[in-house]
Amino acid sequence: GVLDADALYVLRDMLKNDEMNLRGWTLTPHPGEFAALTGADRDAILANPIPLIEEFCRKYFCTLVLKAHVTFIHEPSLDGAPARTWIHDGMNPALGTAGSGDVLSGIIAGFLGRGLPPARAAVCGVQLHAAAGDAAAAAGGFFTAEDLLPYISREGYNNAQTVW
Repeated sequence: GVLDADALYVLRDMLKNDEMNLRGWTLTPHPGEFAALTGADRDAILANPIPLIEEFCRKYFCTLVLKAHVTFIHEPSLDGAPARTWIHDGMNPALGTAGSGDVLSGIIAGFLGRGLPPARAAVCGVQLHAAAGDAAAAAGGFFTAEDLLPYISREGYNNAQTVW
């Protein structure tokens, strides 16, 4: 599953149990939500997010997508496979529109529903979301999250240039 927005604040209270295992879950916080989850300072997260992301994912066994002007995707070491981090430097301020993160979470959930493992679903989702954002911005400048929807299609997926 995917946890985003208010679900992350509910999760924060549940994480007091150090034995919590979020294996199979993908979390999609922005820096403020990640600060609430970890207790880390938001500016410290923005300055050097990778060690904090790695520590969190190692502790809770989850995939994490830290949404910002640069998006970080991290998969912890599971079943002997090495931990991996992907960085998407999309630099599209239009994706900071309210609700855009909800669209991203929905895309990732869709890929999970198609059977992709969490990290692959997250990487593909971030790529498709960015491609849709670029296309929407090119078509008309400022837009709402709803304006992304027409660009999330079979053609959009083919043009996302997803690399795995």
